[in-house]
Amino acid sequence: MGFCVEWMDGTSSSLGSENWRKTPRIDYKEVLSVDEFERFSRLRERRKKISQEDGVPPYMVMTDAQLAEIAKMENPQISALERIEGVGMAQVEKFGERLLKS
Repeated sequence: MGFCVEWMDGTSSSLGSENWRKTPRIDYKEVLSVDEFERFSRLRERRKKISQEDGVPPYMVMTDAQLAEIAKMENPQISALERIEGVGMAQVEKFGERLLKS
């Protein structure tokens, strides 16, 4: 049994630094209104509960960016979730109703 390693000069793989992130971190408290941030926080709590119940990571339920889009809606409906970028029908069917419950 063996393995091969290929060395690539000029590249860095420092997992301890923030350079590995593809997108910059967003402070949703700064980009959402006070009301939207309150909805966002409630959605995050529901997402956490759903992820624990289903045994999946929270991002598999919805990402923070997707939750922020939902939080911007005054009265989100299940049908509106499908229009959010990256949200698929399977996510809507599996998590949508529980996520939007009052």
